Formats: sequence, structure tokens, C-alpha cells
Amino acid sequence: MLYRGMDRTRLDAAYNNSAAVPERAAIYADWTARSATVRRQHAGHLDLAYGDSPRERLDLFLAANPKAPTLARPGGELAKALCTMLGR
Repeated sequence: MLYRGMDRTRLDAAYNNSAAVPERAAIYADWTARSATVRRQHAGHLDLAYGDSPRERLDLFLAANPKAPTLARPGGELAKALCTMLGR
């Protein structure tokens, strides 16, 4: 027993979000399309470090109006993992 009565197989299955979301390919395709639109329409500051680790990176998209909301998205290792998963 590793955790709360689950063996390794059950524990791995419980944390396998890709298997838990059957429509994940459509979700990732939508994310990819929307990300491409944002990159075309807005200049961004990409792969900014906010810590010492390669995993501590983000992409920052500032609005033309300084009082408007700001979009920041994870970069670094998370973005690389998503790109790898999506075959990019």
C-alpha cells in the first residue's frame, strides 16, 4: 500500500489526467489555436525568468492600454511538456 490503500497501478491511474479526459486532444487543439491567435495579435515577452530554475519561466502579453488586464502564461518546462505532448 503506497497511499490510502492504493497500490502503484491505482495511484498512477488516479493521477493520469490525460487518461481521465477523453476529449483532451480537442482541448489541446483549441489551446494551440487560441495561443497562435494571441501570438499573432499581440507582442509578447516570451520565456521570462521569475526564478533560478528552468521551470520558472512565463510568457507575458501586455495590453496596449496600461489599465487593461495582463495575460501571463506558464513557459519553461511546462510549455515544453505540452508542446512535446502535442507533437510540436
